Amino acid sequence: MSLNDLVKDDASAVFMAAGGWRESATYKPKLYSVGDTRANRSINIIIDRQEITVLSEDQQVPAPVWQIEVVNDSTLGISSDEIDLGGDVLSFPPRVGEAAQDFTVTRLLAHDHGMLSLECR
Repeated sequence: MSLNDLVKDDASAVFMAAGGWRESATYKPKLYSVGDTRANRSINIIIDRQEITVLSEDQQVPAPVWQIEVVNDSTLGISSDEIDLGGDVLSFPPRVGEAAQDFTVTRLLAHDHGMLSLECR
């Protein structure tokens, strides 16, 4: 087993283990054509709810930002080669106990063979 396989197995174990920090979310890939076969799917994520505030594009309005950790896998999470920044959406509760809302995946902050760190707005 390679180091890359070990990293991926460890990340998968974190996101699939009962309890812990994981939460359910819905990954909604942007579809580009009628024949696009990608579909929404339920995945497990870890949400950093610090709600870091940055200025919006027009530099006038504060906008909340969430950092999301997800396993780098096209079945259990989101793979780095399928992510569409600015097009894909993650649906999750912005605060614990609230209903899920849709947030656009805006940046890939970091990635390795096991995990992706995403910014959502």
